[in-house]
Amino acid sequence: MSETFPWGWFGVGFTRDIPARAAMAATVNGRELAVYRAASGSIVALDAHCPHLGAHMGHGGTVEGDELRCQFHGFCFDPSGQCTRTGYGKRVPPKAVVRAYPATDIGGVIAVWFDPEGRPPVWTPTFPDTDGWSDPRGGLWTFAGRPQEVAENSVDLGHLSVVHGYTDARVHGEVHFDGATIRGELRFSRPAPLFGRRGPLIESQARFTQHGLGLAVVETVTPALGLDSRFVVATTALDADTVALRTTASMRSLRHHRALRSIGALLPTRLLDAVTLRSMQMSFEADVAQDVPIWSHKRALGRPALAEGDGPLGKYRAWAQRFYAAPRTGLPIVHEA
Repeated sequence: MSETFPWGWFGVGFTRDIPARAAMAATVNGRELAVYRAASGSIVALDAHCPHLGAHMGHGGTVEGDELRCQFHGFCFDPSGQCTRTGYGKRVPPKAVVRAYPATDIGGVIAVWFDPEGRPPVWTPTFPDTDGWSDPRGGLWTFAGRPQEVAENSVDLGHLSVVHGYTDARVHGEVHFDGATIRGELRFSRPAPLFGRRGPLIESQARFTQHGLGLAVVETVTPALGLDSRFVVATTALDADTVALRTTASMRSLRHHRALRSIGALLPTRLLDAVTLRSMQMSFEADVAQDVPIWSHKRALGRPALAEGDGPLGKYRAWAQRFYAAPRTGLPIVHEA
């Protein structure tokens, strides 16, 4: 794998953590950012250091309308990164410009487009409709690793049984490698989530979309329990050796579930939803906690001894290489050699 940082969309923070009328500090692929919410409602990400005298605007910068005001000398920058005025009311220096990064909200995670050469996005990730769904709950892990290693889990069929104890894990249909995304569906049985304890085995269907090496959206259906859930997995490199992994969990409200109507008569639906979501989140985060020590200590092998039962790992690794070269529109589908 290339030693350079990959291009694509990467999670740099939780949307809920953006302060009111202030910026927050973030990091993407070794770059320090100042992220804020403009008065228009859009999320703005700029290089963090003011070009005037180098103040970090993610630590003290304030929002005035759609602009970010540096706390050191009052220089203001619009969402494009252009300085609009100084704190002295004098002429703006021609070099008073910072780099701006396209940013969006993906299921409660702030996703930022990063390309080492500053090229614009060649695609934008989408998130399903959230009407009737709970607000996302999030978790954060920081460890030694690379985004490519984390994203590989989306197609690593073998580890589901060995690491997580899933039963009868299999790919349903085909896994589609299409441009900058991977789409597929996994089916498996696993113990029901009961606040970290092992319940009875139930079957689930997980449809996943991997957006480049930094973002994944997983939609899980558990028919026996009437549960529809969504998980966002967002990874970014903090430096060449360290990644931050953010996850969010949300679920469709149980208020229309027939089997739970009798329970709902005794327990408020909002409370039932909150309890169920917390249990699902704990189960999902328990899986992540099992993966993190492996990611932290594994070595990236250029020529792995792949085996039958791995899933499409070889195809994934061929696909992943495109994110270390210049991004192009019309990316070809990768075929495993």
